[in-house]
Amino acid sequence: MTVPAFPDNGWESWPPEAVTDEVTAFVEQRAAVLTGISEEDLKSQFGAPDEETPGTRWGSADDIVTLQADRDLRYFQLLPHAVVSFSLVGQHVARISFCPKWRQCPPEFVKLLGAAFAPD
Repeated sequence: MTVPAFPDNGWESWPPEAVTDEVTAFVEQRAAVLTGISEEDLKSQFGAPDEETPGTRWGSADDIVTLQADRDLRYFQLLPHAVVSFSLVGQHVARISFCPKWRQCPPEFVKLLGAAFAPD
């Protein structure tokens, strides 16, 4: 799903300072034990993902590929203001990443965004 990220067009995601505490708590409490677990174990802990996408390509600053995930499993319900994405390589969690949910969007996109929309 591609959407514009410009507040003047009616789009606004939650700012980093709004999600920092919840992401930090998740990382401190869970991330270390989740990295490396199997997809089956991940799903037994959190259920089916809200979205499955092609794997993210992670690179260094000079564009050297450091990780090419096979698939990403995204969960919109784990944190109130952030989406949690688990990048899988060979059926195991290789990396966990986060992105802010949408705080505002044009009314016609609310249904499409579903749980990725977290209004005030």
